[in-house]
Amino acid sequence: MNVIKCEDISVVNGEVIVYLIADVHVGSAQCNLEKFREVIDEISKIKNAYIILNGDLIDNTLKDSISFEYSGLSPSSSINIICDILRPVASKILCINTGNHEYRTKKASDIDPNLLIATLLGVKDKYSPGASILFVPLEGAPRKGFCTLFTILCYHGAGGGTKAGSKANKAADMSKICQADVYMMSHVHMPMVFKEDYIEIDKVHYSARQRTRTFVISNSFLDYGGYGERKGMTPATIAVPKVHLSCVRKQKKEIDSIDKLVYVEV
Repeated sequence: MNVIKCEDISVVNGEVIVYLIADVHVGSAQCNLEKFREVIDEISKIKNAYIILNGDLIDNTLKDSISFEYSGLSPSSSINIICDILRPVASKILCINTGNHEYRTKKASDIDPNLLIATLLGVKDKYSPGASILFVPLEGAPRKGFCTLFTILCYHGAGGGTKAGSKANKAADMSKICQADVYMMSHVHMPMVFKEDYIEIDKVHYSARQRTRTFVISNSFLDYGGYGERKGMTPATIAVPKVHLSCVRKQKKEIDSIDKLVYVEV
């Protein structure tokens, strides 16, 4: 697990926007590269927009893979393509986690394509073979002199449940790993957002308060066809989750506190 303290984060109007991007599957015949390029271009134009790359960036289809098709691109060609697309926004990448498709060559030859991608983009320190914990500071929020710190736990995901409920349960289980403000998972190709409240113990003020944590599941960039169609899977929705982080200052009974706000646009 890679623990990352995000630095030089631009805050605009008290807000930071994090795009959760995964399951691009560059190299697959069904990969919608045009849509992926549109999203990256959008990010490049927003000063306070950042990216979490959460695995399966390339399809990485090997000849013994269950989804192998001769119409797809080679892994090396796929790496070149995704690096060319991501290079203009490399400074906005908060982390790069490995997915199960990249793990194919990691398992076979100890070569992780995402480590190579991170290295080529100059963000090798943002790479993780598994999960990442991010500390995202909002300097000057909710007002000058303050700094609100958000925590994010993200990993690609695993398992093959087909129903929305089973996919949500996989994401909810992430809260057993550690406490965080936002939990991000991919892999299941179904964009989804839900929230859950819990009780946080304040050892400084000998009190307890209700907090909210947010769970976000990302989309894929695959058009319908190929392996998914043959297996009778439903078409994937290409709708990228945009996680807006902001906060508001509250004062109650002489206790000055900050309420963190997480709004997800899909």
